[in-house]
Amino acid sequence: MAQGSLCVCAVVAELGRYFVDEHDLRARMAACQIAHDPRSMDNALEAARIMRGCVRNQGPRERTAPDFLIGAHARTQAKALLRTDAGFFRHCFAGLRVVTL
Repeated sequence: MAQGSLCVCAVVAELGRYFVDEHDLRARMAACQIAHDPRSMDNALEAARIMRGCVRNQGPRERTAPDFLIGAHARTQAKALLRTDAGFFRHCFAGLRVVTL
């Protein structure tokens, strides 16, 4: 928050499993001042392009589509990505600033 506002894309479902229900998740996001920033079609196509490249260059797929959607969203629609597992995102999403906890 000291470096700017926080947002999530539609892959927020990944967070949803940690909350009792949708209301609980929305309340927590509001309390933490986290906005929802929808993905664009260009963003989804960017995720698909990067996913194809990573699969082609790295053999069997170890990451799922949500990881690529999150990375593409951050690279095209945000200034940085806040993650605990930065290596994959730094490797596959050139130019993306990844901030770790």
